[in-house]
Amino acid sequence: MKDYVAFWKQGKRLLVGGIVNILLGILFLKVASQCRIPGVITAMGIISLIKGIALVIRGPEKAKAMLDYWANKSPKAMRLFAILAIAIGLLMLRST
Repeated sequence: MKDYVAFWKQGKRLLVGGIVNILLGILFLKVASQCRIPGVITAMGIISLIKGIALVIRGPEKAKAMLDYWANKSPKAMRLFAILAIAIGLLMLRST
């Protein structure tokens, strides 16, 4: 996790990540109607758009502080979030 956080904190990677999130959000919203469970893909598109816009607007300092906050969580909390991310990924796979 610490290596992942260090990667995103370098240079303008957070800005690029924000732009990628905005593009993915738009893509998810465009293809949601063609999916088995469009509500899931629509929700992920909206979340991705909000995340991308927040990264771009709030700036790198706020985003870096947020990354540090999550990187300093206990290993147990990180495992729980990893399980949640896997579950959301599986739900998205099932929805497509």
